[in-house]
Amino acid sequence: MIRSIADLQQMKEAYLEKMGQYSHLCMVCYGTGCMSSGCKNVRDAMVEELEKAGLTDKVAVIERGCMGTCAVGPVVYVLPDETYYTEMTPERVKDVVQKHFIGGEPVTEYTFYDSIQKKRVSNIHDVAFFRDQVRIALRTCGLIDVNCINSYVSKDGYLALAKILEKGDRMAVIEEMKRSGLRGRGGAGFPTGVKWEAAYREEGDEKYIICNADEGDPGAFMDRSVFEGDPHSVIEGMLIGGYAIGANHGVVYIRAEYPIAVERLQAALEMAREEGVLGKDIFGSGFDFDIEIRIGAGAFVCGVAAWAKFRWMPHLGVLACAAALAATLTLDAPAPVALLFLVMIGFIAFIVSVYSLGYMAHAHRQGWYWFFLLLTFASLAGIVSTPDMAAMYGYWELMTFASYFLVVHEADRVAFDAGFKYYLMCAGGALLMLPGMLLLGNGGLGLADVRIQSALLSPHVLNMAALLCLIGFGVKAGLVPLHSWLPDAHPAAPSSVSGPLSGIITKMGMFGIVVLLLGQTNGGLFAGDYVFGLSWFGSVLTFMGAATLIFGELMALKQDDIKRMLAYSTLGQLGEIALVLGMGTWLATAGALSHMLSHAVMKDLLFLGAGALILRAGSRKLADLRGLGQCMPWTVSCMAVGLVCIMGLPPFTAFFSKYLMIQSAIHAGHPALAALILVGSLVGAIYYVRILKTLVFEERPADLPMVEEAPWSIRGALMALAALSLLLGLAPWAPLTLVIPVASACFAPAATDPVVLQSVMAPWPVYVAVPVFGALLPAFFRRNPIWAARSSAFVLLLTAALVIFLGRDLDTLSYCFALIVPLIGALNVFYAQGYMSHSHTQWRFYCAFTAMCGGLVGISASTYLFQFFLFWEIMSSWTLYMAIAHEGDKASLREAFKYFFFNVLGAGFIFVGVCVLGPATPFTSGAMQYLTQLFLLPGWVVWGGTALLAIGFVMKAAQLPFRIDWQMHPALAPTPVSGYISSVLLKSSILGLIKLFMLMGGSLAMIGVSAAWPNELIQTVVMWIGGITIVMAATQALLVNNVKLVFIYSTVSQIGYMVLAVAAGGALGYAGGMLHVINHVFFKDLLFLVCGAVMFATHADSLDDLGGIGRKMPFTLCMFAIAGLSVVGVPPTSGFSSKWIIYHALMQAGQPFLALLSLVGSVLTLAYIAKFLHAAFLGQPSKHLDHVQEAPLTMRVPMAILAIGCIITGIFPGLMLWPINAILGDYNAGSLVVGLSGLQEGPGAWNATGLSVMMAIAAAAGWYFVRRFVVLREVDVHTCGLPTEVATSRMAPSGIYGGLVRRLAWFPGNTSVDNKS
Repeated sequence: MIRSIADLQQMKEAYLEKMGQYSHLCMVCYGTGCMSSGCKNVRDAMVEELEKAGLTDKVAVIERGCMGTCAVGPVVYVLPDETYYTEMTPERVKDVVQKHFIGGEPVTEYTFYDSIQKKRVSNIHDVAFFRDQVRIALRTCGLIDVNCINSYVSKDGYLALAKILEKGDRMAVIEEMKRSGLRGRGGAGFPTGVKWEAAYREEGDEKYIICNADEGDPGAFMDRSVFEGDPHSVIEGMLIGGYAIGANHGVVYIRAEYPIAVERLQAALEMAREEGVLGKDIFGSGFDFDIEIRIGAGAFVCGVAAWAKFRWMPHLGVLACAAALAATLTLDAPAPVALLFLVMIGFIAFIVSVYSLGYMAHAHRQGWYWFFLLLTFASLAGIVSTPDMAAMYGYWELMTFASYFLVVHEADRVAFDAGFKYYLMCAGGALLMLPGMLLLGNGGLGLADVRIQSALLSPHVLNMAALLCLIGFGVKAGLVPLHSWLPDAHPAAPSSVSGPLSGIITKMGMFGIVVLLLGQTNGGLFAGDYVFGLSWFGSVLTFMGAATLIFGELMALKQDDIKRMLAYSTLGQLGEIALVLGMGTWLATAGALSHMLSHAVMKDLLFLGAGALILRAGSRKLADLRGLGQCMPWTVSCMAVGLVCIMGLPPFTAFFSKYLMIQSAIHAGHPALAALILVGSLVGAIYYVRILKTLVFEERPADLPMVEEAPWSIRGALMALAALSLLLGLAPWAPLTLVIPVASACFAPAATDPVVLQSVMAPWPVYVAVPVFGALLPAFFRRNPIWAARSSAFVLLLTAALVIFLGRDLDTLSYCFALIVPLIGALNVFYAQGYMSHSHTQWRFYCAFTAMCGGLVGISASTYLFQFFLFWEIMSSWTLYMAIAHEGDKASLREAFKYFFFNVLGAGFIFVGVCVLGPATPFTSGAMQYLTQLFLLPGWVVWGGTALLAIGFVMKAAQLPFRIDWQMHPALAPTPVSGYISSVLLKSSILGLIKLFMLMGGSLAMIGVSAAWPNELIQTVVMWIGGITIVMAATQALLVNNVKLVFIYSTVSQIGYMVLAVAAGGALGYAGGMLHVINHVFFKDLLFLVCGAVMFATHADSLDDLGGIGRKMPFTLCMFAIAGLSVVGVPPTSGFSSKWIIYHALMQAGQPFLALLSLVGSVLTLAYIAKFLHAAFLGQPSKHLDHVQEAPLTMRVPMAILAIGCIITGIFPGLMLWPINAILGDYNAGSLVVGLSGLQEGPGAWNATGLSVMMAIAAAAGWYFVRRFVVLREVDVHTCGLPTEVATSRMAPSGIYGGLVRRLAWFPGNTSVDNKS
């Protein structure tokens, strides 16, 4: 805040000192003339080239006002050598950076050409036209940063005001003004001092200072130049005048044709208010003054634009859109296809009109904008509702005409070029469409005539007419090769236009294809089988769609402009829709139209959200939007919903529409097209995640301004679209009620199509809905991390209670897993209170973690394949990414994206497997009798689908042949997340494998088939994958020194045991695998919480930096000992019981070599546990660890609970084997003889309880003997002749198995060889 002259001086000195650190100031003209010439592209190119050259700390890029050379813009003025570059382009920028800023020599050929002197002049002061001019009002225009009040203060800005207010003599100001002889620039030239004195002496309750910035003379731009280049000088002048005459209010009247001037003035007013030079008690003088802006239509504007002067007119536009939507929903229903598109158009029109209230509040030509916006929506409604072909064509042309003026609304060169291309291509396409429509109607003008007349046409005429129409509609839909207008028009238009342009207007091409070509030609265009099983028309449409999909997604990857990236994304999505429509089936049409509806909502959400960000940040470049989630949480949250939705992730609407499209491709016999859609979605996820991490997780750089949240009208529109994206996902039947009648008008459904649609109506049990949506509860405690954690724990404990009381209809396996998930989750959340006490945005972490747990509970509660996959995606996609990426640093974001990518890739295999086997295929023991019908399908379908599911589950388990260190959850994730992923989340893959193999085996047994070779082959392959992974992952755990990475590799190794056991099959294999799952939950979560405690206490994450902390953290050492012995499988710990059963199951399955591999894995496990124990807890402590103390109570309690679980399950394995035995019965997988102490008879039988009792007696006797009879003496350590400091030095972790480590230097993941031993 500026309160005195001293504050001004301090601000001036600080700014000059900051600028003095730069060797050059690169001042880019941002006046209207240069803006229309593309100065923004020049500025962006300059920033990019300076970043590449590493000069950002030496050269500052500043936006300045106009210096009067608009004809040769864009202009760049370089200080301190005063070089004046003209007609700059991004290409010329590279030369300036290399030759001027690096080489030290100005690029003369780019400098100002003086037509009077007939030569190029580097210094503007040497230009003949400017040389003899003395600037007064424009003295600082072009020399200061228009976006920074500090820059104005550095030129002694506001100093005159401060001196006047300090003196406090109004008449002295007036007398000084009279002595100056200053006069107005109008026709009368009235003396300003006389005017001020008259106003001062005039009595009145309220006085105003009016600044008339409406220039009435053609070609006069003085007022505009001052506001664009030096708005603070006007503000200071009005403040001085207001003080002199006794006014407290000022009004600036400015024409709407000056949008940049209005924007700069508004920003300057905000800065002045923030610094205290505008508002209450200015400079502590008691003087109050504020300024408002009034925008006028201008002296030369007439016609419809004049209505913008009435502030309530835009609200009439909103009411008109609301009335149109209400009429659509309440009046007599039109034809199904018209109803579908009218609902879509009406809703988006209403949302866009509400959004425009805030977005266009300070824009120029508002009347122009609102007129053409409403006209565009009216013409869209006319296209889809008219039954007359001639009227449809008229509305089509009107839509193109009206939308053209929206595209060019910004009125700069880029907008005009994009608008010209848009109009030329769309109007040209319409001209080709017209003869096609006339041919189809065969002279008739009604759409109903087409159905009758097209049947009478010869095939050649019909095909020619269809092709002409396809060209016209393809242009509007932006299909390759008719797409080139779209990537230019979307970014050039205002964002309030880009949204409906992408979401609605492009859909008119799809409307035309559906109505004229599908619904009105009696299916004739899809008769025949010409190319890859498609008709000629279907193949053309499909190949255009495929090309559009590929081109759009690849081009989007390359973009740095967020609007251009979204524009290419639109191409990709439209390509998917066209590709599927070309298959010519009922299910394909339903899926394509469903996705069209979803895309209208989510793409409008993304474009409107991007517009809000650009409105505040002032840039479309993604790098300039970093960290806006901190400043604009509401807007960015809605954007995040749109990004997750467009990736096709549940529970949002696009998940269901993409599923229907992929399922339709599988049903139509085109798995390659289904794979293309999946790959396109995977590519899209790359740049969508890039936007997400830029907005949400990256910090706002210090050199970028902090901005305020978008206006409420914008936020309201965005929240409505985000809510609709979610609601349509939770109620997928809602959009289908609009889509199914249209699909039925085009094609007849196949017998299995209704089953597919029914499968998407997945039920949400209350104990699944509570954690998924209760995850929002921590967001209400954004400022209280403790209560955020407690609310998350409450939701998870409530979920566990609901499972206990309402989950009794689940089979035993599902019930047990559904209970473990929230209980262990609540334990980890409780632990996180202490561990994350110093972390940022903890509420966001708890939200993501709770929703992730909800997805896991949903997996447990699923009764058929599609429902299972729905919750699988909730668990493993966006929720997990946000939990892992929580810290927000580059390494965390990189690893989170890596894990997200592999999860989505693995889910793709499961997705296709679900589609092949059928989405309604039962996935619970209660419906096993219905599963026997699956074997009536062709063999390749059954075994191919099973293999795809198995691949997806094995990938989730991070097993070979994929490089496990590429796809594992990263060590950089918060420890509560790492522990939960390892102990619980990854078990979802084992749950899937158990259900898959047990259901297949049980259903085969029910129909009297003992085995089938494809199933045996799949299980054998999975067994070997698990066996090799055990050894490889354990070896990698031995070779790494990162505290958490040791146990991440350990997790993969231990999951290998589970995969191996489950794939071995039989009652013993399933029992061993499931028992190891439960045991691993306890000891692996405990190990990670121990790691977290060590890292929390020492602030170290490498074994190289630890040592001897056991004496300072005895409780943590005890916990590690319990968990470490369990993971090794030392009897009678819990790990031994499960591994013992697994060894016997492998021998029973005839796999002795795999049993030997698992034994080798246990030896390696012992080796890395011993290494960790020695390196972290034993030996000599480092000096920098003197401060270490035990972890807080909130972290110790969860560890103690897990340790008790390890001990109890080790001593009494029967407690876990009893429910496991019940599971075997549920799945017809046999049974075992189980007692409290373990298996009572047969292979794998042993008495864990008895051995535990005997070991306890022996330990107690030994302890008594030592205490009673042994005398301990302290003696000097024998140093073997070495100096004490050497003999007592600590062995580095890499030296413990030094020879082995060096021999395995080639092994993937070996980091120890980089460290000294």
